[in-house]
Amino acid sequence: MTQDPQRERDPVPRFIGWALIVFGVLWMASAGVCTVAAIVQPGGGDNSGYAVLIMVVGLVSIAAGFGIFMLGRWLARS
Repeated sequence: MTQDPQRERDPVPRFIGWALIVFGVLWMASAGVCTVAAIVQPGGGDNSGYAVLIMVVGLVSIAAGFGIFMLGRWLARS
């Protein structure tokens, strides 16, 4: 019985994958911080509609960062 040697993985997709992971994490963190900062900023009046708009835009941005993170994770593991 012979065993096939394990194939070497190409380092370029792994590097790109790790770069995308870092970029995705930074994107999610900055989007979350900006969303929270925009919601809790001091101001007068009722800004509930404004807060909902900021949360929707922030969540879409966080979802985009998560998608980039998952793509990078897939590339780093393949």
